[in-house]
Amino acid sequence: MFELTDQKVWSKAVKDSVGLEAYYEKNKEKFLWPDRIEASIYTCANAQVADQVRKLMTLGLEQADIAAEINKVTQLNLQVEEGLFTKDDKEVLSRIVWKKGLSENVELGGQVYIVDIRELIPASPKRLQDARGLVTSDYQDYLEKEWIKELRKKYKYSVNKDVLHTIH
Repeated sequence: MFELTDQKVWSKAVKDSVGLEAYYEKNKEKFLWPDRIEASIYTCANAQVADQVRKLMTLGLEQADIAAEINKVTQLNLQVEEGLFTKDDKEVLSRIVWKKGLSENVELGGQVYIVDIRELIPASPKRLQDARGLVTSDYQDYLEKEWIKELRKKYKYSVNKDVLHTIH
């Protein structure tokens, strides 16, 4: 039974790239990125550092120059992380208003955060390569259900309920 299931479901889903891609195309809406932002997250040691960061931003300094200036004395004053983020990626992101530009200062865990949102990216389908594991798992479930339908059409079956209820 294991060998047959492997042949009809598990291995087939992994090896059948054409079938996997077709399944993905039909079911893209199941594999979505949530709303995301393209942003820089400035983690400041305290409110004074956050004020300095904001001042340097208004002067038009680049992110690297701001970090270099703020971190002259110690590298612990400012850390900057940039990329694509969802609200669940960082606690601070669930505490700000998602709109382009600079967020208000957010104090968390003794640090002050400033988020510079450059772009709002609405929920959209993941590419197949981004969701391959989820798509493969879903495709395996689909193949198994189709195989069981096929078997039930082909073969008569019955369930002995008395025996079924004795199984623990």
